Amino acid sequence: MEDNIIWGRFITVESAVVGTAARIAAKLSAALEEEGVDLVKVPRFSAGIAGTALTHGYSADPFLRISPVAEVLLMSADAAFLTERSIAPAIKAGRWAVKPGYMDTIAATLVPRLQEDDAESEEYRRLKSWLKTAVVPFAVTPDLAIIIVEDVAASLDRASLERGWRVRPVDVKLAEEIQRRLTSLPKEHRLIIEMGRDEDRFVKNVLETIRGLEGPGIAGERLARGMRTLDQFDEG
Repeated sequence: MEDNIIWGRFITVESAVVGTAARIAAKLSAALEEEGVDLVKVPRFSAGIAGTALTHGYSADPFLRISPVAEVLLMSADAAFLTERSIAPAIKAGRWAVKPGYMDTIAATLVPRLQEDDAESEEYRRLKSWLKTAVVPFAVTPDLAIIIVEDVAASLDRASLERGWRVRPVDVKLAEEIQRRLTSLPKEHRLIIEMGRDEDRFVKNVLETIRGLEGPGIAGERLARGMRTLDQFDEG
Protein backbone atom coordinates (compact mmCIF):
# COMPACT_ATOMS: atom_id res chain seq x y z
CA MET A 1 0.00 0.00 0.00
CA GLU A 2 1.13 3.55 -0.76
CA ASP A 3 1.37 4.52 2.92
CA ASN A 4 3.86 1.69 3.52
CA ILE A 5 6.24 2.67 0.73
CA ILE A 6 9.64 3.84 1.93
CA TRP A 7 11.28 6.21 -0.53
CA GLY A 8 14.74 6.50 0.99
CA ARG A 9 17.75 5.06 -0.82
CA PHE A 10 21.01 3.45 0.25
CA ILE A 11 24.15 3.79 -1.87
CA THR A 12 27.55 2.33 -1.01
CA VAL A 13 30.97 2.90 -2.52
CA GLU A 14 33.22 -0.16 -2.44
CA SER A 15 36.96 -0.25 -3.17
CA ALA A 16 39.95 -2.40 -2.33
CA VAL A 17 41.74 0.80 -1.29
CA VAL A 18 40.03 2.41 1.68
CA GLY A 19 41.02 5.99 0.88
CA THR A 20 39.52 5.76 -2.60
CA ALA A 21 36.10 4.66 -1.36
CA ALA A 22 35.98 7.38 1.29
CA ARG A 23 37.08 10.09 -1.15
CA ILE A 24 34.58 9.13 -3.87
CA ALA A 25 31.74 8.76 -1.34
CA ALA A 26 32.44 12.30 -0.10
CA LYS A 27 32.45 13.73 -3.64
CA LEU A 28 29.31 11.83 -4.57
CA SER A 29 27.53 13.03 -1.41
CA ALA A 30 28.47 16.64 -2.17
CA ALA A 31 27.19 16.33 -5.74
CA LEU A 32 23.88 14.80 -4.59
CA GLU A 33 23.41 17.54 -1.99
CA GLU A 34 23.93 20.16 -4.72
CA GLU A 35 21.04 18.53 -6.57
CA GLY A 36 18.84 18.91 -3.50
CA VAL A 37 18.98 15.33 -2.22
CA ASP A 38 18.40 15.05 1.53
CA LEU A 39 21.04 12.57 2.60
CA VAL A 40 22.98 11.21 5.52
CA LYS A 41 26.73 10.78 5.03
CA VAL A 42 27.43 7.60 6.93
CA PRO A 43 31.09 7.30 8.02
CA ARG A 44 33.21 4.29 7.23
CA PHE A 45 33.26 3.37 10.91
CA SER A 46 31.11 4.54 13.81
CA ALA A 47 32.14 6.25 17.02
CA GLY A 48 31.18 3.08 18.88
CA ILE A 49 33.64 0.66 20.44
CA ALA A 50 34.24 -1.46 17.33
CA GLY A 51 34.38 1.52 15.01
CA THR A 52 36.74 3.44 17.27
CA ALA A 53 39.11 0.49 17.50
CA LEU A 54 39.24 0.19 13.71
CA THR A 55 39.56 3.94 13.16
CA HIS A 56 42.43 4.28 15.61
CA GLY A 57 44.18 1.25 14.17
CA TYR A 58 43.97 2.37 10.54
CA SER A 59 44.83 5.95 11.43
CA ALA A 60 48.06 4.72 13.00
CA ASP A 61 48.83 2.46 10.04
CA PRO A 62 46.50 1.97 7.01
CA PHE A 63 48.27 -1.32 6.29
CA LEU A 64 47.82 -2.57 9.84
CA ARG A 65 47.68 -6.35 10.14
CA ILE A 66 45.73 -7.23 13.24
CA SER A 67 44.33 -10.74 13.45
CA PRO A 68 42.21 -11.18 10.30
CA VAL A 69 39.44 -12.83 12.35
CA ALA A 70 39.41 -9.93 14.81
CA GLU A 71 39.37 -7.44 11.95
CA VAL A 72 36.43 -9.08 10.21
CA LEU A 73 34.46 -9.40 13.45
CA LEU A 74 35.04 -5.73 14.29
CA MET A 75 34.01 -4.68 10.76
CA SER A 76 30.88 -6.84 10.93
CA ALA A 77 29.85 -5.60 14.37
CA ASP A 78 30.29 -1.98 13.36
CA ALA A 79 28.34 -2.47 10.12
CA ALA A 80 25.43 -3.89 12.13
CA PHE A 81 25.63 -0.99 14.59
CA LEU A 82 25.62 1.65 11.82
CA THR A 83 22.75 -0.09 10.03
CA GLU A 84 20.44 0.10 13.02
CA ARG A 85 21.50 3.48 14.38
CA SER A 86 22.11 5.45 11.17
CA ILE A 87 21.32 3.79 7.83
CA ALA A 88 17.90 2.26 8.56
CA PRO A 89 16.48 5.37 10.31
CA ALA A 90 17.59 7.60 7.41
CA ILE A 91 15.95 5.38 4.78
CA LYS A 92 12.75 5.05 6.82
CA ALA A 93 12.59 8.85 7.02
CA GLY A 94 12.73 9.06 3.22
CA ARG A 95 16.32 10.27 3.17
CA TRP A 96 19.29 8.89 1.25
CA ALA A 97 22.27 7.25 2.96
CA VAL A 98 25.72 7.14 1.35
CA LYS A 99 28.46 5.01 2.90
CA PRO A 100 31.99 4.01 1.89
CA GLY A 101 32.33 0.26 2.43
CA TYR A 102 29.55 -2.03 3.69
CA MET A 103 28.75 -5.75 3.56
CA ASP A 104 30.31 -6.16 0.12
CA THR A 105 33.65 -5.14 1.55
CA ILE A 106 33.32 -7.59 4.44
CA ALA A 107 32.43 -10.45 2.09
CA ALA A 108 35.32 -9.67 -0.22
CA THR A 109 37.96 -9.20 2.47
CA LEU A 110 37.05 -12.19 4.63
CA VAL A 111 38.73 -14.93 2.57
CA PRO A 112 41.99 -13.14 1.64
CA ARG A 113 42.43 -11.88 5.20
CA LEU A 114 42.13 -15.40 6.59
CA GLN A 115 44.35 -16.84 3.88
CA GLU A 116 46.95 -14.22 4.70
CA ASP A 117 46.95 -15.50 8.28
CA ASP A 118 47.12 -19.14 7.12
CA ALA A 119 43.85 -19.88 8.88
CA GLU A 120 42.43 -23.33 8.31
CA SER A 121 39.38 -23.66 6.09
CA GLU A 122 37.33 -25.02 9.00
CA GLU A 123 37.90 -21.79 10.92
CA TYR A 124 36.75 -19.84 7.89
CA ARG A 125 33.58 -21.95 7.59
CA ARG A 126 32.71 -21.42 11.25
CA LEU A 127 33.27 -17.68 10.98
CA LYS A 128 31.23 -17.43 7.78
CA SER A 129 28.38 -19.32 9.44
CA TRP A 130 28.51 -16.98 12.44
CA LEU A 131 28.47 -13.91 10.19
CA LYS A 132 25.34 -15.14 8.43
CA THR A 133 23.58 -15.75 11.74
CA ALA A 134 24.67 -12.68 13.70
CA VAL A 135 25.28 -9.98 11.11
CA VAL A 136 23.30 -10.53 7.92
CA PRO A 137 19.89 -10.12 9.67
CA PHE A 138 20.89 -6.50 10.33
CA ALA A 139 22.17 -5.79 6.81
CA VAL A 140 20.29 -3.64 4.30
CA THR A 141 20.80 -4.47 0.64
CA PRO A 142 22.07 -1.30 -1.10
CA ASP A 143 19.97 0.14 -3.90
CA LEU A 144 23.27 0.60 -5.68
CA ALA A 145 26.75 -0.62 -4.72
CA ILE A 146 29.40 1.24 -6.72
CA ILE A 147 32.39 -1.09 -7.00
CA ILE A 148 35.48 0.80 -8.10
CA VAL A 149 38.05 -0.88 -10.33
CA GLU A 150 41.39 0.90 -10.18
CA ASP A 151 45.14 0.51 -10.32
CA VAL A 152 45.49 -0.52 -6.69
CA ALA A 153 49.29 -0.24 -6.67
CA ALA A 154 49.11 3.40 -7.84
CA SER A 155 46.35 4.17 -5.32
CA LEU A 156 48.33 2.66 -2.47
CA ASP A 157 51.42 4.62 -3.54
CA ARG A 158 49.34 7.80 -3.52
CA ALA A 159 48.07 7.08 -0.01
CA SER A 160 51.54 6.28 1.26
CA LEU A 161 53.01 9.49 -0.16
CA GLU A 162 50.28 11.57 1.49
CA ARG A 163 50.92 10.04 4.92
CA GLY A 164 54.54 8.95 4.76
CA TRP A 165 54.04 5.17 4.87
CA ARG A 166 55.85 2.54 2.86
CA VAL A 167 53.77 0.22 0.70
CA ARG A 168 54.85 -3.40 0.92
CA PRO A 169 54.42 -5.99 -1.88
CA VAL A 170 52.04 -7.92 0.39
CA ASP A 171 49.79 -4.83 0.64
CA VAL A 172 49.49 -4.61 -3.15
CA LYS A 173 48.87 -8.35 -3.47
CA LEU A 174 46.13 -8.29 -0.85
CA ALA A 175 44.43 -5.24 -2.41
CA GLU A 176 44.48 -6.87 -5.85
CA GLU A 177 42.87 -10.01 -4.44
CA ILE A 178 40.19 -7.98 -2.63
CA GLN A 179 39.42 -6.08 -5.84
CA ARG A 180 39.12 -9.37 -7.72
CA ARG A 181 36.66 -10.65 -5.14
CA LEU A 182 34.67 -7.42 -5.13
CA THR A 183 34.18 -7.60 -8.89
CA SER A 184 33.24 -11.30 -8.63
CA LEU A 185 30.30 -10.67 -6.29
CA PRO A 186 26.74 -11.10 -7.63
CA LYS A 187 26.09 -8.36 -10.19
CA GLU A 188 22.49 -7.45 -9.24
CA HIS A 189 22.19 -3.83 -8.06
CA ARG A 190 25.92 -3.32 -8.50
CA LEU A 191 27.76 -0.91 -10.74
CA ILE A 192 31.28 -2.13 -11.49
CA ILE A 193 33.15 0.75 -13.05
CA GLU A 194 36.77 1.56 -13.84
CA MET A 195 37.76 4.88 -12.37
CA GLY A 196 40.88 6.05 -14.20
CA ARG A 197 42.59 9.27 -13.13
CA ASP A 198 39.72 11.75 -13.48
CA GLU A 199 37.72 11.30 -10.28
CA ASP A 200 35.34 14.19 -11.05
CA ARG A 201 34.34 12.63 -14.38
CA PHE A 202 33.94 9.30 -12.61
CA VAL A 203 31.51 10.89 -10.12
CA LYS A 204 29.53 12.46 -13.00
CA ASN A 205 29.18 9.04 -14.65
CA VAL A 206 27.96 7.53 -11.40
CA LEU A 207 25.43 10.35 -10.99
CA GLU A 208 23.93 9.49 -14.36
CA THR A 209 23.32 5.94 -13.15
CA ILE A 210 21.79 7.17 -9.90
CA ARG A 211 19.44 9.51 -11.77
CA GLY A 212 18.17 6.46 -13.65
CA LEU A 213 16.97 4.77 -10.48
CA GLU A 214 13.17 4.76 -10.42
CA GLY A 215 10.48 4.01 -7.88
CA PRO A 216 11.02 2.86 -4.30
CA GLY A 217 14.36 1.16 -3.72
CA ILE A 218 15.14 -2.35 -2.58
CA ALA A 219 16.57 -1.02 0.69
CA GLY A 220 13.23 0.60 1.51
CA GLU A 221 11.32 -2.52 0.54
CA ARG A 222 13.40 -4.61 2.94
CA LEU A 223 12.86 -2.15 5.75
CA ALA A 224 9.12 -1.92 5.03
CA ARG A 225 8.92 -5.69 5.63
CA GLY A 226 10.67 -5.22 8.95
CA MET A 227 14.15 -6.18 10.05
CA ARG A 228 15.54 -7.63 13.22
CA THR A 229 17.11 -5.19 15.67
CA LEU A 230 20.20 -5.60 17.81
CA ASP A 231 18.02 -5.49 20.93
CA GLN A 232 15.90 -8.37 19.62
CA PHE A 233 19.05 -10.37 18.92
CA ASP A 234 20.27 -9.76 22.48
CA GLU A 235 16.93 -11.04 23.78
CA GLY A 236 17.37 -14.27 21.81
